[in-house]
Amino acid sequence: MPGRLLVAKVTNPAQPLLAQRARAELVAALSLVDFVVLGDGEPGADSDVTEHFIEHVLQRHRQEAR
Repeated sequence: MPGRLLVAKVTNPAQPLLAQRARAELVAALSLVDFVVLGDGEPGADSDVTEHFIEHVLQRHRQEAR
C-alpha cells in the first residue's frame, strides 16, 4: 500500500540453511521491504524491542512526510 512501511523480522530457527545475516540481507533486498529486524527466534522474547523499533520508524516516517 502506498505510504506504508514494511518491517520484516528475521529469526533464528533451530536448523537454518543460511546464517541470520545472510537471510536478513536477502529479505532486505526485496523491493517491498523497508526495514529488517533481527530476532532470537523465541516467540515474544524480543517483541518489546521490535515494537519500539517499529514505532520509532513510524514516528520518523510521519515527521519526514510533513
